[in-house]
Amino acid sequence: MNTGILLRQYEYSIFPSALILATIGTSQVHNFSENRPLADVKLDFEKQSFFLECDWNFIIASNKHAEQSWFDCHNERIRVNASICPCQIIDLTDEKNDGLVFALDGTLTDEDSISVCSGLLVLDNVKRTNGAMTDEWSFTFYIYDAGNDDCEIRLKLPLYAVAAGEKFN
Repeated sequence: MNTGILLRQYEYSIFPSALILATIGTSQVHNFSENRPLADVKLDFEKQSFFLECDWNFIIASNKHAEQSWFDCHNERIRVNASICPCQIIDLTDEKNDGLVFALDGTLTDEDSISVCSGLLVLDNVKRTNGAMTDEWSFTFYIYDAGNDDCEIRLKLPLYAVAAGEKFN
């Protein structure tokens, strides 16, 4: 009996050593700590929780549609704590689970302030050219800070599904 590949939790970190240059196209000069992730993301579909801690300059520079004024919205590092709704354990082998969209609702804090935020979390399968599903998935999240009307936090992260007993080559 095949039970599929169940997605219960997801964690992903981006460190400065994996980054060639985060501030391409900006006038910001920023030194990143090599001991601290540029972004730390934790999703728990059982507990309905979304957590993001990241360097503000990195997260805005990563957004292809960012405007220069967005760099001034927050200082240094931000944290987003949000609820995922509706929440469910996801079977990554089920074709019906491609293109799932979840609402995010929570708070965004930096060293100076706390505000309400909302957004979307999207799970997509990376398809082959013939349209067939693969073992590769991606999460994209879009978060909007109620205190900064025009500012969008957006990041796309990879997810590789591995069935029990399989190993990466």
